Amino acid sequence: MWRSAILAGVFLVLLGCDDPVFDVRVTSINEGGPVLADLVVIKQSTGQMFIPEDVIEATFTNLSKTSAAINDPDTFVNAFLLQRYTVSWRYAGSDPTLAGFDFSVFNFEGATSAVVPPGSAVVVGVQIAPAGMKTQDPFLSARSTGGYIQMIADIDFIGTKAVTSGPEIHIPASLSVSFADFEDEN
Repeated sequence: MWRSAILAGVFLVLLGCDDPVFDVRVTSINEGGPVLADLVVIKQSTGQMFIPEDVIEATFTNLSKTSAAINDPDTFVNAFLLQRYTVSWRYAGSDPTLAGFDFSVFNFEGATSAVVPPGSAVVVGVQIAPAGMKTQDPFLSARSTGGYIQMIADIDFIGTKAVTSGPEIHIPASLSVSFADFEDEN
């Protein structure tokens, strides 16, 4: 009888725990490589010029922290709900004229939504460089001079437990981004 009461109490404590019993990570971002962000694209067939936005893929995995976690991908128990992300920029080049430039004016927050069930991986598209960013200096000057700008995008993915609201969960990632006017393809 005494053992049954202790086991039932431990079971109830495990069920009532508000701490996430999962470990969500970014296991791949842009397939492990840097981003080559083209400042302008000219369609050779039509001669039309446009400024592209840069979107990358981020793969999230949701791993169980305990053997007591429910790992059924058909349930939202212990699932992670990705809700938004922020992108912050750092200069990583060696050009002294850009070393003092305030790249934080290009920081932004993006909205997204994805559910990462336990024991699963989910791929999400994430915009990291909006077209409007490339229409301003120093990107505009780099486009006209043929220069390049080496940056690091620090991305903070933000979400919560999918079933119940709780504290925000932050998942940081960083990515190398080279901005230049790359050769256009036909």
